[in-house]
Amino acid sequence: MTTDVSAHELGEVKTALKSGKVNPRDLKRRLAREIVTMYHDRDAAARAEENFDKVFVRKETPTEIEDVFLNVNDGGLPLFQLLVEIGAAKSNSEARRLVTQGGVTIDGTKIADPNNAVILTDPVILKVGKRKFYKIRQQQTH
Repeated sequence: MTTDVSAHELGEVKTALKSGKVNPRDLKRRLAREIVTMYHDRDAAARAEENFDKVFVRKETPTEIEDVFLNVNDGGLPLFQLLVEIGAAKSNSEARRLVTQGGVTIDGTKIADPNNAVILTDPVILKVGKRKFYKIRQQQTH
């Protein structure tokens, strides 16, 4: 219903899925490409697919990450507190659990201690889970 793919072609897709001749992931990729092309263009679809591959297939950092500005004192901020502050976790206990279960990295290094002090001398790339990325920067005070 969201694409211009014909009913005949959809029947072929359904048959291929049932027979196991096609990987469902490949069909999802095609659907995503079709939808982005419909609402934008082929170039935008190619860029979106490349970004998906970069982040989820090759496990690289995305090119565009939202900047988050925080005012962190010289002693740093405990990681669990930072996660709550930026909205990556709803509570201190959820934040601690995310860290202890191995779901948080800073600049590509897995952090296991939720009390680890995060010091913002340069922007740091914080990854929470598989899909959330944040570029944390020190807020400039005047």
